[in-house]
Amino acid sequence: MKKKKLRKQPTRVKVTLSETDPKKLAMRQMLEKHTLETVALEDELNRKKIEMVNRIISDAESKKRALKKDIQGQLRVALQNASDTDDKNAIVMRYAEMLDRKTGEIEEEKKKALKDMMEKLADEIVEKKTALRKKQLAEIDAAGLTEEVDAALPHLRHNIVPNRSKIAEDLEKLAKQQEILAAEMKKFLAEDQARAEMSMDSDMKRELDREMEERCRRITSLGSKTADVTEKVREMARSSTQTRNTGKMRDNMKERMKRKKEERRRKSAVSSESHLVQTDPEQGSGAGEEGAYRTDIPDNLHLAEDLKQDIQLDADLHDATLAILSVVEEHARAQEEGDTVNQLERAFRDQLKGETDELIAAY
Repeated sequence: MKKKKLRKQPTRVKVTLSETDPKKLAMRQMLEKHTLETVALEDELNRKKIEMVNRIISDAESKKRALKKDIQGQLRVALQNASDTDDKNAIVMRYAEMLDRKTGEIEEEKKKALKDMMEKLADEIVEKKTALRKKQLAEIDAAGLTEEVDAALPHLRHNIVPNRSKIAEDLEKLAKQQEILAAEMKKFLAEDQARAEMSMDSDMKRELDREMEERCRRITSLGSKTADVTEKVREMARSSTQTRNTGKMRDNMKERMKRKKEERRRKSAVSSESHLVQTDPEQGSGAGEEGAYRTDIPDNLHLAEDLKQDIQLDADLHDATLAILSVVEEHARAQEEGDTVNQLERAFRDQLKGETDELIAAY
């Protein structure tokens, strides 16, 4: 019996509803348009947040730089008029305290400015996001897609006004993050400047030695005793009280900076040591003497504020300490140069007098 050939069934093409239903297609296009609008608004608001926060931080740092320059100028004059070493030490500490206090006042102004700005910006964000959502819902209703969109996205009409508390919290975290980044950069630049100044000091010291040699050549015909006199003056310069006092002031300022940081941590409601992590994971369990700051911002705003204050104080203290010390060392160099020249001239006068007395005695 001949087998009946089975008829091949045609292949069925699966067609989605969205490709055939005009309303589904219109809804998809509408939602894609709204998504792009929402993303564009988020980008605009994020740029504005960072711009406004950074502007306030930048204004505060500009005020600090102007303050530092003013204090340095006052300190130069005060050191020139100081009568003795003890008086100079007291003057240095007084101006360092003044710089710290006024820097703290600028920080408080910045804190208030950030708070006021974030309040206004949070309201603006809520207003703009709400307005966009209402506009989009009106477009959905006008296109006759209310039923389809409500079925697909039932939460859409229930979240017209965004959560202001969440917006304010995100703004606060952003501000702290930007402050930390600015403070870390400030500390890095201060330390870099200090290294450059140390290198410059070495160059200036070599230049001073060359100048002293030139003075020697001008004062005498480089007789047999000139080298002895020059070396004697050099030795006096190396052991001068100016050099010792500058070293002592540097040690005092470093100790003062360490004490200030410890005082802030004691006053803090949350220990800043919770933000310190060990620099090398293989080196014990502690954070080390200085420790390293976490790169992320704690979710807890109290911890985030504590971390920000710790890093900001560290940066401001470093910058202020180096600013004061640069004036102290500048003053010490000027005095040492003057002392060295005076000692040099006095030594040659003594040498000349001795040689003159020898000649008179010979006659």
